[in-house]
Amino acid sequence: MPTEYDCNTHIQCQLFTPTFPASNSTPASYPAVLSLTSKQKLIQLPSGSELPMITPPHSMIQTLLLPHQKTGLAFFWDQEIPNGQSAHTLWATSSTGSTFNSRHIITNKVITALESLLTNTPLGGLLADDMGLGKTIQAIALIGTYKEKLITNPHCSRPTMIICPLP
Repeated sequence: MPTEYDCNTHIQCQLFTPTFPASNSTPASYPAVLSLTSKQKLIQLPSGSELPMITPPHSMIQTLLLPHQKTGLAFFWDQEIPNGQSAHTLWATSSTGSTFNSRHIITNKVITALESLLTNTPLGGLLADDMGLGKTIQAIALIGTYKEKLITNPHCSRPTMIICPLP
C-alpha cells in the first residue's frame, strides 16, 4: 500500500491489505510450488509505492505534480532503465562460473524456477490509473524529464508514445 497516498482524496474508497489464505478461498492446486515460504516471498516483493518520487525539471514542466504522480513518474523512469529497481520485482539474476565461462541465470522469487538469461529485462509499462488521477501529466512529465536528460547526454534517447482518442 503506498505510503504517501491518501485514498480519500479522490473517490472515498477504502484500501485493505490482502491476507493469505483468504477466508472463503480454496487451497492452491500446486501446494509444493506455492508453499508458505513462497507466500511470504510474494508478500515481501517490492511494489511501486516503494519507489522514490521524481520531480520533473521546472524548465520543462511548470505544473506541480501530486505525490502519487511523482511516484508514477519514478516508476516509468525506472521502467526505461535496463536493470532498474522495478525491473526485478519477481526475478533475481545471478551468474555462475568464471569470468570467461559464465552462465547468467534468472530465478523466480516466488516459485524459485530457473531460466537462462537470454535478453535484457523488457522495458516499458502500463499506466492504468482511474480517470482524473493525472495519467496525461505523468506522460508529459516523463517526456520533459527525457528532454532535460538529452541536453546533457544526447545519446540518452528513449522513445515515448502518447495515444489520444479523437473528439
